[in-house]
Amino acid sequence: MINDDILKQTLRENYAKRRNVAQQRGAEREAATLADYPELAQLEQNVAAAGAELALAALGESNDQETPSQNYQTKQNELRLAEAARKEFLDNHNIPESYHQPMWTCTDCQDTGFVNGKPCHCLEQAYTPLLHKYLNLDLLEGMTFADFDLSIFEDDPATEGGSVRQRMSRLEDIMAKYTRDFVPGVSDDLLFIGPPGTGKTFLAGCIANALTDRDIRVLYISAIELFRRLSILRKLEAAFMPDPEAKKEAEQFYNLLQTIPLLIIDDLGTEEVPAGIRLSELLQIINVRSRGQTSTLISSNLSPRELTEMYDERLVSRLYGNFKVIQFKGRDIRLRRGHGS
Repeated sequence: MINDDILKQTLRENYAKRRNVAQQRGAEREAATLADYPELAQLEQNVAAAGAELALAALGESNDQETPSQNYQTKQNELRLAEAARKEFLDNHNIPESYHQPMWTCTDCQDTGFVNGKPCHCLEQAYTPLLHKYLNLDLLEGMTFADFDLSIFEDDPATEGGSVRQRMSRLEDIMAKYTRDFVPGVSDDLLFIGPPGTGKTFLAGCIANALTDRDIRVLYISAIELFRRLSILRKLEAAFMPDPEAKKEAEQFYNLLQTIPLLIIDDLGTEEVPAGIRLSELLQIINVRSRGQTSTLISSNLSPRELTEMYDERLVSRLYGNFKVIQFKGRDIRLRRGHGS
């Protein structure tokens, strides 16, 4: 599962920034208000002085004319009068009573993320988009089964196996059922194969978003980004004195690759790294995931022959032997649809 250390640290930093901004904005608003209304500053001083005298009265101080109890009552009345005068001024000038307070983003928790030791509603609201960004799901925004537009696919009934539109309609139903019944490690690993712009990325995005709605974690990553991140990890591991934080983050991401319930690797074959490194890294990930409670979806524009040329028969045999292969056909519809391959 996901190691949340990075996300929690990011949340703590974000909330600390929120508090600092809120306090700064509050101080600026107070200074501007007092500059516009100098008489308000005097009223605030009156309230502060009355409060200080009440505090002394509470300690038992009195004068010759009153007992301590009477003096305390007098000071209470003086404070009420000072506060009433301030409130009247604020009301008459449409100034909020909170003008001198920080301008919190969330007034319930005052930008701490917690209320009485329990997570505030704003914490989940802040966590969700952060998680989506960390898992690259923000790249799949708008890719849902509800937005699956069959009209953009060719509808030539003379095509063997039915038109592209008919095939995509059947495939949409199959993949929608796949997400409804999805169980990590039980559901099939999928290999989407076909020319660019035939709906592979969009359908993968539909699956990712549908599973996310079921609170099943999904990591989407392009093959280019995957091997870039793996290359960084290997360099850090080989370094004499690697940056400990960078190494920890890279290791946590590698653990995520191995344990996330569904890993989506998009556009396999577009990466530019030495073939030996590429093959060993990919086989390692697939092997580890095949032994855990995880499932994997890989998409590629390459044919079996092209995959064999780019990697070798071991990978192709593994993919075609252990993955359910889904063929995509048709012409590039990206210019009409505005989404990926």
